[in-house]
Amino acid sequence: MDLSGSSVQRYGRWEVRLRADEGALPVALLRSARPAAAEYGDSRRDDSRYDDSQYDDSRYDESRYDDSWSDDSWSDDSEYAGPQDDIPRSARSTRSTETEDASIGVAGIAGGRRAELSVRQDRELARAETAADFTQWHTIAVDWLPGRVTFWLDGRQVWNYTGPYVPRSPLGLVLRNDASGGTVYVDWVRIYRVPER
Repeated sequence: MDLSGSSVQRYGRWEVRLRADEGALPVALLRSARPAAAEYGDSRRDDSRYDDSQYDDSRYDESRYDDSWSDDSWSDDSEYAGPQDDIPRSARSTRSTETEDASIGVAGIAGGRRAELSVRQDRELARAETAADFTQWHTIAVDWLPGRVTFWLDGRQVWNYTGPYVPRSPLGLVLRNDASGGTVYVDWVRIYRVPER
């Protein structure tokens, strides 16, 4: 389900409630359009899995989360409960060649009850893992602020990344199954903008 045409924004909070059949690999990804792909008129790109050999070692940041952005301070601008297939393909793609190639993602890991959390700019990747059995319902959330990406699983903070790869350009939401079998079920999606100060 590609919501990127209607959910593009710079900074905010994204929440997704989902579960998956055994064998499915759920992915919730905030991504920018790849400039090279946009040049050729193709808004889709191959994000399915990162080839670990292309990237530096993972970097973990242990800094504390700043509570100044509490759940009550987010502005609820939109809620999505179904596919957005009626959005024109051209609206899903950013055609600017100045757009950075970046993503923030949560992905189920094959063969285990774990999830990979990632923040990427171009070929630079930081990632972490957490326990997550996606055959059960879970709520995943990402808070993206200038210089910080915080990942949540069922209301519990699981990673706070403040390293150099935090995206700076607008990103849109894509939900998908990276396996050929099984189904990913999405109960709801909520997208919040950062409140004006």
